[in-house]
Amino acid sequence: MDFDAACGGQCPLTDWAESAPLGSFMGGPRRQESVMAFSHPSRARDACFTAVCLLTAALSIAASACARGLMSGADWVGRILPPVFTRETASFETLLYAFIAVQTALTLLFFVGYFCSLDLWRRRRPVARLWLLTAAPGLFPAVLAISNAPEELIVWLGALGATLVAAPLLVLGLERLAGWLMTALGRRARDRDWMRLAARCLKWGTRLAPADPAARRDCGMVLRTTGEPATARALLETVFEAGQRDPEMVEVLSELSLAEEDWQAAEERLEALRQLRPHDRDVIVRLAVARNRLGRFEAARDLILSIPPEGHTPPMLEELELCARALHDIQGALSAAERLALGMGYEAARDHYGSLRDAFPQSPEILWAMADLARQRRHFADETQRLEELIAIAPEHWDAHARLAGIYRDQNRPDLQFRRLQAIIDGTRTPDAETLLEYARLLAGRSDYKHGLRLMQQHALRFPEDARFPLAIARFHLALDELEAAEGAARAALDAAAARPQNGDESPLAGEARSLIRRIEKASNRRRLEAARVAAEADPNDVDKRFAFIALLAENDDAEACVRELDRLASRHPELKARIQREAIEFTAKTERPFIIYRYLSDLALQDKELERALELYTVMSARSLHPREIIGEGCERILTLKPDFLPARAMLGEFHASRAEWNEAIAALTPYFQNGGEHTEAVDRVMFQAALNTQDVAAVGEYLDRLIAHKPRDAAPALAAAEFYQAREMDALAIQALRRARSIDDNNASVYEQLRALTEKVKEARYFELRDQIERDPENVALNMEMGDILLERGEHLQAVKYYQIAARDDSLANLSQAKQALCLAHRRLFDMAEEQLDRVTLDRSGDPQSHEIKALVYAVGAIYESDNMLKQALGVYKRIFRVDAGFRDVARKIEKIGS
Repeated sequence: MDFDAACGGQCPLTDWAESAPLGSFMGGPRRQESVMAFSHPSRARDACFTAVCLLTAALSIAASACARGLMSGADWVGRILPPVFTRETASFETLLYAFIAVQTALTLLFFVGYFCSLDLWRRRRPVARLWLLTAAPGLFPAVLAISNAPEELIVWLGALGATLVAAPLLVLGLERLAGWLMTALGRRARDRDWMRLAARCLKWGTRLAPADPAARRDCGMVLRTTGEPATARALLETVFEAGQRDPEMVEVLSELSLAEEDWQAAEERLEALRQLRPHDRDVIVRLAVARNRLGRFEAARDLILSIPPEGHTPPMLEELELCARALHDIQGALSAAERLALGMGYEAARDHYGSLRDAFPQSPEILWAMADLARQRRHFADETQRLEELIAIAPEHWDAHARLAGIYRDQNRPDLQFRRLQAIIDGTRTPDAETLLEYARLLAGRSDYKHGLRLMQQHALRFPEDARFPLAIARFHLALDELEAAEGAARAALDAAAARPQNGDESPLAGEARSLIRRIEKASNRRRLEAARVAAEADPNDVDKRFAFIALLAENDDAEACVRELDRLASRHPELKARIQREAIEFTAKTERPFIIYRYLSDLALQDKELERALELYTVMSARSLHPREIIGEGCERILTLKPDFLPARAMLGEFHASRAEWNEAIAALTPYFQNGGEHTEAVDRVMFQAALNTQDVAAVGEYLDRLIAHKPRDAAPALAAAEFYQAREMDALAIQALRRARSIDDNNASVYEQLRALTEKVKEARYFELRDQIERDPENVALNMEMGDILLERGEHLQAVKYYQIAARDDSLANLSQAKQALCLAHRRLFDMAEEQLDRVTLDRSGDPQSHEIKALVYAVGAIYESDNMLKQALGVYKRIFRVDAGFRDVARKIEKIGS
């Protein structure tokens, strides 16, 4: 750093007398100007320090010479010293005390000079001058020691002289030790964030050990945080000039330079920091700031542009915009402003663009960018204003005219839109297709069809493949009632649209062209209709002309007028009733609203009591309607109003209510149907079955289930629906019955088997608990015990079943059957000896009653268990017992033959 610049052009000595260096060292107040004045190493203080050293040495030498001359009696001493030293009465002690006083003054000068050498900005201690300062006072006692001094003082004076001469070594050693200790203490305080204490300790360490650059760096870094930026910068500058390039220190130094607006120094420090951190974007931004403030705009711009655009930060963009403004680079400034606006709110971005516009008031690019910003942020009023301002300074900016036209179209302001489009068309020879078509639309809105037609015809050749132009021409011809030309243009538009499909599908323009052709055809039909009407009115008795007129009404989709004319014709010519009905049926195929004519015909049929024909017409109407059920319902109600016992209508009405889940109404409609002898058709019975299910009519469900099965014996759906109905109401017996019917119809349906099994198990389980309670109340009831035993047998609880069978055996009528069941239970438990005993008690007979058959089946089951356990002898004995009473029972004969062989 230049010293004169740092001192502000003043000599360092002018303020030295006011600076109080000792007080500064001890922590007293110091002015900022004083700090800057002494920021250069050793300039002011070394001058004072050198003067004190020379003065001390000169006084010491002079005092020693005078003492030597006085003791040797030299004449020149008398001429120099005061008379008191030359009197004969003067003793040596007097002379010694006089020179001790001189020595005291020299010592004070030593301390003053020493403290003058202690400053923060010194790079090294003045070792030679310190030695001269501390050794000079020792010359006097040394001279006295080698002079004619009393013997008792020679040793003392010699020791004093030697000590003073050797004192610099002690001073320097203590100084280095104290500097190291203070620096270490300051660093420890800094690590614990005790910044005030750290600053004081590091100041001491820097003063006592100025040659330690690390201590000076640490002191400067701490002073920056304690509010002494100027002192911190001065210390760090000395470290930087000494060649230290610690990145953190260089960064702090650059920040201090920027804060003091020393742009040249800031640039140098930032350049050095950039060498250390080549990819640090903050460093690049600050370096660009410094170059901008120095007027080096191109260098700043090149620096920022050296980074890829995706790496530009907002501060970089701000500096880049400043460079572009200074270099009058509108595009560069605008590019930076647009990227900055991405991170701003609308008002801030608008104001930023406004400042750029103030810098370049005649730039249309900036106004266009401001309009883009307003559109992106949906501030359409501002967009409109910016575009109007743009057109004011650049009237031939056609894109601005086009955008304004679009805005005015969206705002439904056709007059302003028309003015902008007209400016484009008048100002350019080749306006684009969108502009021409929108302008033509506005002309049509103004009923200026001829102008629009000329415009479209003039420019259609420029766009031969665009179907919109012949389509617009066709619309203008149609508006001018030029139907032939309109149809030709519309068909040309259809051909052009068909030639250019979109994504493999037909172009929407083709649909528009077809719609327009239909409109043209309708216009032609209206012409023909008017001519036919005139012809019919001219000759009222010509029925053919009247029918031709009515046919044109139907083709023109005027069904109401068609019905009015038919009714008028029927009232004038009742004898044409049959022809009117035939012609009306044909007219329904020509109109898009045939229901009006059908309704008219059905009304005629009802008037004539032709109920079957009326129902037929309603059926046809429902088949062509999007709501067929409503049509049927309305027709049936109208028919039944005339004849409540008309069975076909009542059946249809029942089906209509069923389709709408109106079950009570369906029953109400079909009950008179059956009362009047209506046939039980499948459709009617299905409606009644569904109605019974939904109205919880259990008896009706059973009745109509039988009827539906009779209609379709192989359809299991009604039986399954009935089973679900019964299960929901816990009517398990009926549910099982329905499931068995479904199983008999569809024996391959596993779901039916599973439902039947689960439901049977449920019934048995419920019966088990019911029997248990009944047996507790009546334990000797043989029938209950027999039933309980059967349930336990099916559940596999064989020994429990035996207990109940034993009680049932007390009844003579059940004893034989009970013993057979006990034998089966014991055989299942492999208690074959006991099973054999029970079998011996069982009597088989030849009667064919069910109980006898069941006993034989039980004995057969016991034999099968023997056979499965390979007890063939026992099995053979059982089979033979059955064979003796009933040789045709099952396959006992084959088993006897098989086992016997």
